[in-house]
Amino acid sequence: MQLLQVIPITKSVSAEVLTYFSAKPVELGTLVTVPLRKKNTQAIVVHVESAMSMKSILRSATYQVRNIREIHTIQVFSPAFLKTCHTLKNFYATTTGAIMSQTSPSFILDHLSDETYHRPHTRLENTSRELLLQQPYTDRITHYKTMIREHQARHASVHVICATTEEVMHCYEHLQKNNDHVYQLHSGITKARARKLFKEIIHLEESSVLISTPLFIDTYQHNKETLVIEHESSAHYYTPSQPYIDMRIMIYEYAKQMKLNIIWADTALRPETYTRQENFAECIEPFNKRIFREQDIHIVRQHITKELQTDEERIRELQSSNREFTTLANETRALLTESIKRKEKIFIYAHRKGLAPNIVCNDCGNIARSHTSGLPYSLYITHNHKTKKSERKFICNLTGESILAFDTCQFCRGHNLVQLGIGTERVYEELKKLFPKVPTYIIDSTHTPTKKVLQEIIETYQKTTASVIIVGTQKALPHLDHIDRVIIASLDSVFSRMSYNVHVDVLNLLTRLHERSIHPLVLQSRNITEFSLPIVRDGLYAPYIKRELDERKRFSYPPYGHVCVIQKDVTKQRVQQHYRIFEEALKPYEPYLMIQPGRTRTRSRIVIILQLDTNTWSMKQQDAKLAIFLGSLDRDCTVQFDPYHLF
Repeated sequence: MQLLQVIPITKSVSAEVLTYFSAKPVELGTLVTVPLRKKNTQAIVVHVESAMSMKSILRSATYQVRNIREIHTIQVFSPAFLKTCHTLKNFYATTTGAIMSQTSPSFILDHLSDETYHRPHTRLENTSRELLLQQPYTDRITHYKTMIREHQARHASVHVICATTEEVMHCYEHLQKNNDHVYQLHSGITKARARKLFKEIIHLEESSVLISTPLFIDTYQHNKETLVIEHESSAHYYTPSQPYIDMRIMIYEYAKQMKLNIIWADTALRPETYTRQENFAECIEPFNKRIFREQDIHIVRQHITKELQTDEERIRELQSSNREFTTLANETRALLTESIKRKEKIFIYAHRKGLAPNIVCNDCGNIARSHTSGLPYSLYITHNHKTKKSERKFICNLTGESILAFDTCQFCRGHNLVQLGIGTERVYEELKKLFPKVPTYIIDSTHTPTKKVLQEIIETYQKTTASVIIVGTQKALPHLDHIDRVIIASLDSVFSRMSYNVHVDVLNLLTRLHERSIHPLVLQSRNITEFSLPIVRDGLYAPYIKRELDERKRFSYPPYGHVCVIQKDVTKQRVQQHYRIFEEALKPYEPYLMIQPGRTRTRSRIVIILQLDTNTWSMKQQDAKLAIFLGSLDRDCTVQFDPYHLF
């Protein structure tokens, strides 16, 4: 007799599990018919236990456990996938159904009873290996091609997982050449096309190569042997909605269950991945000692204090006729002029969109804030379709509130408002003054909201033989392969983020830009980037990773501990009440509580940060009291473990 935990197939599979008896053995992932209220419904088996081991619990149960009606031959998900979901459910303090909904493609969830999905999920008998590959992108592609040929020779399949649709398409272009049965699956293709490819792959009785996003992790391939996590430092492996899951953990746990080889690959591996060497992970090739050579990054220094300047730099500053704040230094302007003369394509990276991220009063020091949310306004230039004119507007990035820009301080009524920070529109305005005849475009979420608009700019950029300038955020990077000149307007403000991943984020961005740039990468900095991240100067990976791991060990950040962030929006009248409840309930875990503005003026957000050691919370074990508390939180609360940014 078995005790089955199942998820009924209703409008969604995100509900909690129900328990039923089965006299016959049932495999995980099998479709069954169960009695639910006064009718029969289909359900997926997600957990199986022996009824004998649960005898005492069943005797004390306050409800009657019923028998299943029918066992179908259809197996929707593999046992390995469901065991992985069960493991992640405990770690992320959520439900199995919520994990399944977040980690499965919608065309499968919409047709769970489709018999065409039935396929055998075999487990390899060999022992799995964990491998690390730290090489530039072109070298990784070369390694993948060799690896695919070796796998095909022994009739084995490979699954390469990329973080985004654009990366899948890019990788597919390289690996499909001279190889048979190479497939790509991602959200960029239609559901009908995805279903057709999915069925073709699972019924193929030959080795294949699948390149996909993480959602397709449970795709059956003939004799699958190796999983690759490509560009493993990407922030896009985190799911964008609750439950917030790091899909790299999902892939790793799934590979362990399936006994597959797993390769962690990137130009510069994350500290968490680097420490896997201590757990017997092997290096495929010796690590790159230098991520950058000395000539790869040209740093244009923009010092504020005279003490940090050399005599030559000080003379150049005094000779400059323009003493106002500029987004582009004199040296950068000279490089731009040379590139334009040579008819080169130019990309200027700005970390923020808009004209200015913040507006500050120079008289009283206050920041212009939204009356609705209380958060700082950002300054944008928008086009008024009625008047056919451009307008300057203050926009709250959290709520979307938009008002015409005012020129007097909200607090002291002074007229000394100044723009702080560098945005795409500010760089664009300066470029149009300097080089009015050069075609210049902006790529960010405001100016290129649709794929069509974005594609038009990229096509113009590629076809134009003369010099073209693109100013953009990270949204532009997947669409630009080879760029003559890449300039970073500034990265100094990035280091003010509340995140233990700041250095990883900056290094990831620098490596991506460097791999796309033909000339040395130009980085404008006021010494903040160089001081916070010395690898920018010397390119040495070993000192960088040692310093990073020492800091994480000191503060119990991953991989030496875990960070849990709980957020709850409440009315301002109930802030103190909820604050005391959280403070008292989480007292044994020494919580750090703070109050932030909510989405409206009448609401506030309570943020709780817990730093947990591996004995309190890990993939293998979780503190029972904390797990019960997190499970009892209502839907107004969001819970994140090891988030990319704390908030």
